[in-house]
Amino acid sequence: MFRRTPGAQWRALGQIITLVVVLAACSATPVAEERMPREAEPTASPTVELIAQPTMEPTAVPEPSPTAAPRLSDIRPNELGDLMVLEYHVIGDEELRWTRTREHFRQDLDYLHRHGYHLTGLNDLLDNRVRVPAGKTPVVLTFDDSNRSQFQFIVDPNGDLKVDPSSGLGILEAFIAEHPDFGRAAVFCVLPGADPPNDLFGQPEYGRQKLQYLAQRGYEICNHTLWHANLAEVGEKETVRQLALTTNTIQEAVPGYQVNVFNPPHGVYPEDLRPVLAGTFEGVSYRHRAILEVGGGPMTAPDHQETDFLHVKRTQAIPVVLENVFRHFEEHPEDRYVSDGDPDRVVFPARLTANYRPSPDASEEPSPDPGYRVIRLR
Repeated sequence: MFRRTPGAQWRALGQIITLVVVLAACSATPVAEERMPREAEPTASPTVELIAQPTMEPTAVPEPSPTAAPRLSDIRPNELGDLMVLEYHVIGDEELRWTRTREHFRQDLDYLHRHGYHLTGLNDLLDNRVRVPAGKTPVVLTFDDSNRSQFQFIVDPNGDLKVDPSSGLGILEAFIAEHPDFGRAAVFCVLPGADPPNDLFGQPEYGRQKLQYLAQRGYEICNHTLWHANLAEVGEKETVRQLALTTNTIQEAVPGYQVNVFNPPHGVYPEDLRPVLAGTFEGVSYRHRAILEVGGGPMTAPDHQETDFLHVKRTQAIPVVLENVFRHFEEHPEDRYVSDGDPDRVVFPARLTANYRPSPDASEEPSPDPGYRVIRLR
């Protein structure tokens, strides 16, 4: 079994989740669609020439109408609370170890929306600028391995490219269109040099356009190596080559795109993190600000003392884990991150002061409620 990433357990529930994940991983039967065969001599993904297609204009998500600021006692903000970074792989027809059914994925989105969650990206967390309406909880969706089930293009009768409504992205975008107050965000961790069906979502003729589509829509693109390489085995030089060439593929499609997030295959961290965080190969440089773990449960808030963006804990989208974590937050809402609606300040119950990690340029403001502290970030 691959060595898992280090990290503190998430209370008593975290221990249960970790045990379930390990047992499931040990007993799972491999599925052909989920395997990432290693290439004997991995090379940079060839440049895909764009096929002339109508411009795909991003669909704007309406901004909420300005209203009077709610009282803190009404929304009970806790911007030191925990939040979920959900981890998906294959979106398919049968629930398996690394597969979430389409129907269950829709149900996940519906549950999150009904229970006051709001889609956000990892870049907002990294920038400590969480743009979530007052009273809502940020949730991050991550999709590993650029599997074809996550994002497919189909050509309509007019010859225009459309997102397949049965793909993971198609399901997500349909739900967002029905519920614009849910936000729009997700992180796609790509493998440009993998074998099918994980080679940039399994349609090499559209690989470049898919990266452009994701960026235009405001989704984030994450580095997952060229072909799911185990960084504990390939060595430093190959690590740098893998990460630089993946970055190059993304930036050739989306010039100037900054890839901030790295997702180590198998959850395996190399002994030396320096080549993972920054490097250069054949004139292509990369610099990562966050590294995703393969599990671990909910993560702490950006301003929490324990938060380490080089070990971003995630919640795997398998039934027993999701059910346990969803139930925990229902039964213990005091543990949950709740936004005050202002991305330029952090508000939390005064009783949690010991958990707050001060920002260098932050300053405290008078609080309208003595039970809360208000810290102006910018």
